[in-house]
Amino acid sequence: AFPASADDLIDVSAVTFDSAVHTGYAAFGGSSADRINDGSLGTATQVSTTAFDLDGQWTSTYYLNTAAAPDGYVITEIRSMAGWPGPRASQKFELRMRAAGQPYFANYGVFNLTYDANGSSMIALTDSTGIIASGIDAMQFTFMKPDGPSGNEAVIREVDVFGYRYTVPEPAAFGLILSGTLLVWRRRR
Repeated sequence: AFPASADDLIDVSAVTFDSAVHTGYAAFGGSSADRINDGSLGTATQVSTTAFDLDGQWTSTYYLNTAAAPDGYVITEIRSMAGWPGPRASQKFELRMRAAGQPYFANYGVFNLTYDANGSSMIALTDSTGIIASGIDAMQFTFMKPDGPSGNEAVIREVDVFGYRYTVPEPAAFGLILSGTLLVWRRRR
């Protein structure tokens, strides 16, 4: 029911994507955690086109291409889509992101959406400033048993991460900006 993006930062075919590591994933049928960043929601009743986890918890870590952006990326929006016949459209995950050059992931919170009917759901994370985080080189989603009637299963169809290359201003450019600001102030005086 929701559109999946094939050109977001973690899409498997994007130049901004480097690699993914999935830990604790207990696949149901022919499902795969690799399906959640392939740019497709898959087919409504085909397990092999989803990430369908039996025990309800796993962690997917996405590494961004820092050769293309050494200072990391600005994250502007994150969307997760879930759904399956039966009441399995609920979703719950913890989001962590890592700044370029840092050894640890910072926690951004746990996000939960309970949907008690057949269908699909989407969690969309944005910020009123337009920027969720800057200088990011990796992000981690810990998907967990959703609240609601779906049992232990988590059926995630797609995760899209939107943003752009982060560039740190050069010290010389910052000095020019600062001197230009001071010059304007002097003229007004």
